[in-house]
Amino acid sequence: MNNTSFRVSCFVFLFSIGLVGCDTVKAAFDNIRSQDEYVAAAKPNEGFAIEDCTLTFNGKMLDYSKRIEHWETVLGESRPASPTSDRHVWDEHGLRVSTRNKNNAPSSLTFVFYEYMPYSEKDIAAAFGEKSKTRKRNANQAKPKKVFSSSIWFNGAEISASWDIDRINGQMAKYNKNNTIWFREAYAPTIFAAYKRCELSTYPDYRDKEMIFRIDVEQQNRSIIQKFTVGLNLYE
Repeated sequence: MNNTSFRVSCFVFLFSIGLVGCDTVKAAFDNIRSQDEYVAAAKPNEGFAIEDCTLTFNGKMLDYSKRIEHWETVLGESRPASPTSDRHVWDEHGLRVSTRNKNNAPSSLTFVFYEYMPYSEKDIAAAFGEKSKTRKRNANQAKPKKVFSSSIWFNGAEISASWDIDRINGQMAKYNKNNTIWFREAYAPTIFAAYKRCELSTYPDYRDKEMIFRIDVEQQNRSIIQKFTVGLNLYE
């Protein structure tokens, strides 16, 4: 990547999620390229894999331009987080999907490694009015009954509950010497993000959109991932 294209991409990314300056990012990225101790993870035939803008499970594509019903043919049946929610949950996998628009197409997929229950029974009982109580109960229903306990192959890196940002970035650089995806701290110390602008003509809904990869970590231990979210929207 030449300096001009790097700075254009960097500016867009920094503007969207509020990172540090481009020179700092480029220096860190150049340092990653020079490290030799990392070995790229082999791409598995089973499980979840992400390469550029393409997400697969057991080799079958999870297409963000398709309805949630298509995802269910790959992942199995989901449940709505609530009767009025735009989120679907796969309890057995520890996954949650947010949908967009009227076509019920996913906007983001979250791998839930660990998540606190949003509201206790005491919180719900103390809520003012039935609408507030219902809203809090629905928020609790969006939490998968099981956690995601496996790993995700991500552009040559292996992402699991315990992570190291230098290892992840180093593995990606080893897998692809022209890699343009790297994780950096975003607008909060517990959030790391990366992005990839999708240019795949095979998937016209992806064209010119940024696929966002967001990692939420524990506040007390930033080497532990709580959630890993992948989608056309940074937020759930």
